[in-house]
Amino acid sequence: MKKIKILNLVLNSFENDSRVLKISKSLGNKGFSVDLYAIHKEGLKKKEEGENFRINRIHLYSKRIKKNDFRIPFKLKAFLIYFELTI
Repeated sequence: MKKIKILNLVLNSFENDSRVLKISKSLGNKGFSVDLYAIHKEGLKKKEEGENFRINRIHLYSKRIKKNDFRIPFKLKAFLIYFELTI
C-alpha cells in the first residue's frame, strides 16, 4: 500500500510551535509521510529530520514585512510561489 503524503505549511520558523510538532509526530507515527514547510530563520538548518517527519525551511525575501503590515497577503503568496517552484 502506498503511503499517504501529508503537507504542513506554517508561516513561522517552527522553533517553538508545539501544536504543529504534536500533529506532525502523531501523523508520522501512524505511518503517514509528513513534510513540514516553514520559513527559514538565520541560525536554523534549512532541512532537518524530525521524529518521523521532515522539516524544510524556505528563505523568503518578503520576511522583512511586519506582522501588522497591509502587505501580509504578498508574504503568503511569495511563500506559496516558492513552494510551487521547489516541488
